[in-house]
Amino acid sequence: VSTQSTGVSVPADFGRHHLGSPSHGNLAFNMKEGDPIKANSIIMSLNSPVIDDLTTNLHMTSLDSEDFSREAVDCFIESSYTGEIEAVTLENFRDVNKMSHVFKVNWLSDRCVGYFDNYLKMLDTESSYTDLVFVVNEAVYQLSTTKKKVFLDLVAQKFSQFPAGKVECFFKEYLSNFGDSNTCVIDCCIAIAQSNTDIIVKIFLEHLEKKELKVLDAGSRALLKRVDLSLCFLRKPELHERFFTVLDQITTVDRDDMRLVLSSLKQASAPKKAVIPVDVSVWLPSFKPYLDMSFDEAVESLLNKKYITNLYMLFDAMWIYFDENEQEVPFADLLEKIVRKKEQENWTRMNVKYVKGTSIGVGESFSKLVLDCEQLVTHDDKICNMTVICELPRDQFVNEVFSKNNIFPFKLANTSPADQEFEMIIIASGDGNPDLFSIQWRRLLDKSADTEVTPLPTLHFFIRVFFKRKWNVYPILWCGKPTCDKTMKYWNWGYIKFHDETAI
Repeated sequence: VSTQSTGVSVPADFGRHHLGSPSHGNLAFNMKEGDPIKANSIIMSLNSPVIDDLTTNLHMTSLDSEDFSREAVDCFIESSYTGEIEAVTLENFRDVNKMSHVFKVNWLSDRCVGYFDNYLKMLDTESSYTDLVFVVNEAVYQLSTTKKKVFLDLVAQKFSQFPAGKVECFFKEYLSNFGDSNTCVIDCCIAIAQSNTDIIVKIFLEHLEKKELKVLDAGSRALLKRVDLSLCFLRKPELHERFFTVLDQITTVDRDDMRLVLSSLKQASAPKKAVIPVDVSVWLPSFKPYLDMSFDEAVESLLNKKYITNLYMLFDAMWIYFDENEQEVPFADLLEKIVRKKEQENWTRMNVKYVKGTSIGVGESFSKLVLDCEQLVTHDDKICNMTVICELPRDQFVNEVFSKNNIFPFKLANTSPADQEFEMIIIASGDGNPDLFSIQWRRLLDKSADTEVTPLPTLHFFIRVFFKRKWNVYPILWCGKPTCDKTMKYWNWGYIKFHDETAI
């Protein structure tokens, strides 16, 4: 919504019946073919500061619109009159969106993004090539003309939900004229493929083999400039030998191409961080079934669950139970059982700062008892340390962490080797489907190092919130998977409930 100096807010309904009125149409949009399209200069000026300046200050009564289709100009004017985008179609979308930027109609630009996003949400694994090529072409066009990646990021997120086979089939057809692909097209394809860039490299090699090229063409040069070959070879080792075999057939290489090939080979042979092939999934069980159990039944069940692999998981479960069920329990007997289980499994003690952070609500009494038990907590960060992976203001957390796919790199203090790196991977719950949501983590290894690989550490993920002048801990485990009621903008992650406006 924008407000001009007149105090009128747009978008607004100025009346569809005024469209085409001879007495109101004092501003002409000159078209490449056919008669000009007339509109009211005041209505158009209220929507567009650019048109306002051209008509009010420069006294222009006509605007050159030869670069836009007649359908797009009609839609642009109609939207300015009605405050709606009912006339937007796949055919006129690009020009309407372009006009919204040229004339700085911000609300219309936002609506175009919404139209694009809604179209993406309708796509699935059954969508045709024609359906998919529209969004990819618009992403390429936006990047090439405005350098913006709004559409590209949305498309990449949608394609991340497709199986690799679907993505490969699309790119085989989309890059069928690989040699004519420009740098922007290649950049977008690499961005959309994300970790599956080996698909693009495979298509590049098939292109060279099929054409029996003796020189590099434009598409091949663009790919070699942009793609990280080392990660492709790591993911698909068989591509390494094939790459050299195919390049061996290139018999005519000028100086620039030679430099490009050498640069690619240098990058591919340089020491890189290799990703352990198996990602470690974070188990996200729901605690709801335990709330319907009696205290004794819940404790007995939790103590015997094989997927409870560390003391934090057991503690979180107990804390949630007490926070949701206000009742008298034999804490001394419970602590004895927890200590016994900890000793049997040889679990590490918990960091005292974590337990202190849970000292809120009804579960506070339980947390304080655990804090007094030296067999369960430690003040020594070398035994059990805490690392901040991602830190964001409340108003950004939901949109930056939950609503889109993310990879957060991090390191662990007091570990050996001290510089080992990890990644936390979040797959968003696309289209409000919580089953798509997942958390994984992986370790990155330096292939050039001769050091012995240390065992994978046991990691426990949680959210901490600065509230009432202290850091409070909220467990991620046991909370199930997050969902969002878009009508209420309300996030529900098990027992962590919050609105977007006050996001954790």
